[in-house]
Amino acid sequence: MAAVREQWGAWDLEDEKEDSRPTANFDGIEYRDLPADDFPEGSWQTDKEYVTKFLDQAKGLVTRVKEGIYAEYGQPTIKPDGTKLSDAEIIERDKRFAIAHESDEDHAGKLGGMSRRSWDALVMKLLHAMMTNDEFYCVMGGHSSAAGHGNNFRQAKMMAFHYLMEPIFDKLGMRLISRNNAQGGVGTTHSAMASGSFYGEKDIVWWDSSMTEKGAGAHDIFNKQAILGGERVPILMNCPRVDIMADTNGTAWTGNNAGGQWEAGGMLLPEYVIKDAKHADTVPFALRYMLCTKEAGGLCQQHKYDSICWEPRSDFEPTAEQKAHPGSQVKWHPGVRAHLQASRIMSLVVLHALDSAIDKWTALASAHTDDTPTVPLPAEYWHVGTKYRWIQKGLRTTLSKSPDGQSACEKMLGRFPRACRVAMKGFGDWTPRRNPSESSLLAVMKPAPNGYVPHPSMPTEFAGINVMPLIQRVPDGEVDVHAIALASTKPAPRLDHSMEGGEEERRKLAELSHEAVQSRSRRAHTIHERRKRALREKELAEQRSQKCRRVEGDGTVEIVPGRGWLWGQEAHFCDGSYNSECGRQRGSDCLISGHNDGRGGFVGGGLSGWFVLTLPKVKEGLILMRMEYWMGGPGGNALTKDWTEENGGKTNDAEPKYVFPDVTPSVNVTTPFDKLKEAKKAAEAAAKDAPPAPASPANVTNPVPPPAPAAAPAVTSANSTNATRSLLRRNAARRLAATRITRASIDANADPYAGVEYPFEHLTEEEWSALTDDDFKGEGGRDRRNNNHQNHNRNLKAPPPAIPDDWKFEIAINGKMHKVMDKNEFMSHAVEIVKNWAIWPLMDDVEWSKKDWGNSEGEDVEVAVRMSSVSMPRRSLRISHVYYA
Repeated sequence: MAAVREQWGAWDLEDEKEDSRPTANFDGIEYRDLPADDFPEGSWQTDKEYVTKFLDQAKGLVTRVKEGIYAEYGQPTIKPDGTKLSDAEIIERDKRFAIAHESDEDHAGKLGGMSRRSWDALVMKLLHAMMTNDEFYCVMGGHSSAAGHGNNFRQAKMMAFHYLMEPIFDKLGMRLISRNNAQGGVGTTHSAMASGSFYGEKDIVWWDSSMTEKGAGAHDIFNKQAILGGERVPILMNCPRVDIMADTNGTAWTGNNAGGQWEAGGMLLPEYVIKDAKHADTVPFALRYMLCTKEAGGLCQQHKYDSICWEPRSDFEPTAEQKAHPGSQVKWHPGVRAHLQASRIMSLVVLHALDSAIDKWTALASAHTDDTPTVPLPAEYWHVGTKYRWIQKGLRTTLSKSPDGQSACEKMLGRFPRACRVAMKGFGDWTPRRNPSESSLLAVMKPAPNGYVPHPSMPTEFAGINVMPLIQRVPDGEVDVHAIALASTKPAPRLDHSMEGGEEERRKLAELSHEAVQSRSRRAHTIHERRKRALREKELAEQRSQKCRRVEGDGTVEIVPGRGWLWGQEAHFCDGSYNSECGRQRGSDCLISGHNDGRGGFVGGGLSGWFVLTLPKVKEGLILMRMEYWMGGPGGNALTKDWTEENGGKTNDAEPKYVFPDVTPSVNVTTPFDKLKEAKKAAEAAAKDAPPAPASPANVTNPVPPPAPAAAPAVTSANSTNATRSLLRRNAARRLAATRITRASIDANADPYAGVEYPFEHLTEEEWSALTDDDFKGEGGRDRRNNNHQNHNRNLKAPPPAIPDDWKFEIAINGKMHKVMDKNEFMSHAVEIVKNWAIWPLMDDVEWSKKDWGNSEGEDVEVAVRMSSVSMPRRSLRISHVYYA
């Protein structure tokens, strides 16, 4: 770092009055738009001398990082031989790395552009965040390429953007929050439909889903819900505009930037196209093996990725053997250098805007006088609330006046045009999601009378900091832009690392550190459990006071939350951020892949009972549910496979109380390594000596015959090789459909997930190899054979188990029967609107929206669903999302 400071300079700002300065109080201030007169005298925002120093340091920081990126891509102002680019060369270089921001300016040859109005909005947002020391949110939605499949999660462009920009924002008094909410194999609609709930707040939102999302309707949903679904109105980057400009009367903020590698040609000069291995050694590290000539052969492909599955460390040893690298290293997924370049382009969008913001603030601060005060910065340059409300109101007004079916969104949704006109909220169990515990369906799921709610099916193997692989560090002598952003003159703390007790003392320190972490974890867990128990006790008391709600009609069906639902979800923190801890389930063979995109949900069937949710603040009377009817089978889930009646005959049983299992990680990475090995050996010995679990007694009341086995397919091909392959393919599809989730036995007091097997474990290698791309539905997500995030989530196109003719899908709203769908009506909603996205209406009450709500945001609604069939009572499905307004 000393060399970086010497060559590039460093942040050098110290506030001598920091300990005595008053701070502005933004509590209760909408949008934190504090009037200038309300900043307390002496706060940093009112101190011209400090503001001047701050802006001078800010300008230097942004300039250094931009120059670092230029040098990283072989175009430094000061060349390696010490000579400087000419003024003309600098102009040409800067043009190649520019973001155009004039409405009549030519974007050709630049990294991107936006209108002057959109650029001014981005500058305003940055000034606002600096003035208020606020968060700044950057979010990306997209498909597997955007998610970074084939690479480690932190190598994906959104995370590489954060890694560089976070220390810059920190020095400028802001907190950067970046989320990569891309999901492999699908587009953005699953999350964008409830953008505020799943993406969260957004200052800039990037769309990167061109490979899987071609329809204008999906683009329209992404844009409109991004604007409506939150307090802030974001800059919409790269998403096709469709109707958004017309629908906002031209007020929406939009822009675009190059995607990297093939699009950003100006960042790759011809002399850096690799000719051979010897030439590659002379090319800047960030560009090495980016593009190759034909004569270079497969050099670029050989060096496309440098991702790995595990970096050896002294404090933890995985339980499973780790693979060499993550999966999905396919030709259409960008490699590490393409992601890095894309991240630099995204960074330059923000860096150039920061430059403009700092210049504007500097000019105003320098012109400050008592007669025309410009310190603090005048409100018109940084207050955002009026502009946010104007754009959102304009969109709502335009949509309310438009005839039904006119927008691309309405044409796509068809039956539910109102979903295109209001801010949709949601709960769901696909990841990544903002605040995963709060946005899960589990957060609003009502427990059964005994307190049962499903718990995560895949516990975490370890928690704590994940180290950066050594192979991914910037080599010595190369430009390290992250180090340039970090560099500061503030000295590092002087620590004495010597210990009188040697290794024994280090071990004791590690144990004390581990105990401190565990203590904090236990304390947080205890508080969480107390809150959870209090909530459940309140809900149970409510249920008891109501003596179980009954469906209107003959009064014989009780709406009591069921105890036969399972939750297919990891016990991980998968929010799409740099600090997410995801893909660390026990037994994973790629623990540091880190990818966040997963497809969870609640699996239940005809014997599982009611699935009951309490949705907060329903104002428009619109509730939609995404389900995967094709995920279920005739045999039920692991809980209900041996049941013969709903809830196993225990619908109203309140005892014994269900104990929510501890899903905290089994290991924290601060645990001393020798202790880990001892614990592992002890666990293996205990498992070996443990007696087999007793089988549950069968319930012989009203026995239900098990589903009939599927008949073996006939081989009709004349060609024996093709016939063998065809048979293997059919066998694979049939066995997958029949063994989605199986289990040897269930014990009422045991972990219902223990021993769960997953479909691909039942395929032989020959059967797996016989499957082709035509057999699969989607790519990206999780490899179901080993439950890792980074590989393909291959859901067969083979016909799912049929919905029985006597199928009933019941919907109850606030304790009253709302609707019963038969098979035909139910399947009429099963048509996918976009890839892997079919939604069912649970409530669509226009009159509800006409209530006089006053200042209320709506009221809570209890919605319950249940399915039944006499001929196939265990037929199950999976519920993944609920959207509502």
